[in-house]
Amino acid sequence: MPSIFFISPGAVSIQVYEETRADLIALLFDTLKDAWNAISVFEFGQTKENARPSVVVFVEPFASSDWQTLELTMKAILWPKLPQGFEMAVEFIPSGITDLTGVSCVRTLSPHPVMGSSLGVVGQESSGTIGGFVELSVGGKTYQGILTNHHVVEPPEGKAFRKGFGFDGSDKGRPVAQYPSGEDHRETKTTIQEMLSRAVKTADFLKENLEMRVACGEDISPQLKFREQQAAANLRYWEKQAALIDELPIVLGEVLVTSGRLINAKKAIVDWAFIRMPSDKFPKCFNNLPPRNTQTLDQMPELSHPPIASDEGPAEAEGGYAQYFSSIVKGNRYFKLGRTTGITVGVCHGVETDINRERHGVFFDESGDEITLTKGCTRELVILAEAPRYIDHQTTFSASGDSGSILFDHDGFAAGLLYGELTGHFGPRSCAGAGLVTCMTDVLASIESKSAVPDEEGNMRLGTLTLKTPGS
Repeated sequence: MPSIFFISPGAVSIQVYEETRADLIALLFDTLKDAWNAISVFEFGQTKENARPSVVVFVEPFASSDWQTLELTMKAILWPKLPQGFEMAVEFIPSGITDLTGVSCVRTLSPHPVMGSSLGVVGQESSGTIGGFVELSVGGKTYQGILTNHHVVEPPEGKAFRKGFGFDGSDKGRPVAQYPSGEDHRETKTTIQEMLSRAVKTADFLKENLEMRVACGEDISPQLKFREQQAAANLRYWEKQAALIDELPIVLGEVLVTSGRLINAKKAIVDWAFIRMPSDKFPKCFNNLPPRNTQTLDQMPELSHPPIASDEGPAEAEGGYAQYFSSIVKGNRYFKLGRTTGITVGVCHGVETDINRERHGVFFDESGDEITLTKGCTRELVILAEAPRYIDHQTTFSASGDSGSILFDHDGFAAGLLYGELTGHFGPRSCAGAGLVTCMTDVLASIESKSAVPDEEGNMRLGTLTLKTPGS
């Protein structure tokens, strides 16, 4: 089955797409109305080696049209811009419809939240990711907290909060975040209960078997003793996990300030939220980077400037701590830690993808004015998974619930914030979720503006966001 693959910035196919995209998008709106979701140019084929440049349109699963005529019309738009001998195909892919469901956090369960942990809102059925632990300095005060997405913490009846939560404290009924999310807590507890039940049965069986053999005067083999000891150890482990999950979820703090449903001057989504955490509640919540020998990270270039390491933090910070911000660069590789897919590595696609926002509701610009997107698109950075060498098709970079994850570059610098997923289906194999990302420089600029407060003289002072590190 075919997949989509990365194209380098400056490629001929990208130049052709940029020159024709406005006409292509107008054609899609006229022909398919709102039954399409996204369009861009990718390498398309069975494997990366035999893929060819193609304009790919992500359409609704049950959309109907005269696809052959539409394909020919799109090719007619492309043809005058194609260099002699250069060919580009047109492909239509059904877009995925993803339902948000709970996931078990058994493998990553911790008594306190860590970067990449599950995050939800008290009383809501929603899940996202703790992107990172940050400090927001505003008007001489510093607040410790968590960076994630606005849409992760926005109330379902959040019409009044679509502009985001203001720093002035005028918004009432602010959401309260928790770790893990309610649905993930239930799923994790169910898994632990099932594993504990199995562990009890296995341990009891082996113990009774060993006692019966002793009572009969039989010799006990070393193998049987070992199995009984292992079963007892396994039982103790799941008893500890059961005790831990009973202490969760824990309240993280109140949403302090968010972006709202923001589209910036670049026509890109900016989606962030700052959750204020009591500074004394989680004193050792830092941005622990994974060790460089983690299998997934073998696809990342070597660190040219290793991130800060410290003896003050938890022992698991073998990869050091994230300390600085950077930005997304097309063609560069990044990794993220997400609630659903964990650690994944991907490459920023060489051209933005145009996303149809016509039926996505109300958005606002940086001045807080409402934007009406009639036949309008946003232009989004896309991260495509870099498949390991032994896999010949596209793999997953992100999935539902990874929203809020921070993307890190090869230096361990925070470069972007994941907010969405682009999916498509090629028969039984899914075009594994590609990440929709906001560049961190745009996130920081929005945070500075949104958290600005007046000083004594009435001048606006911008907020400043930094990554929380040991000793900060």
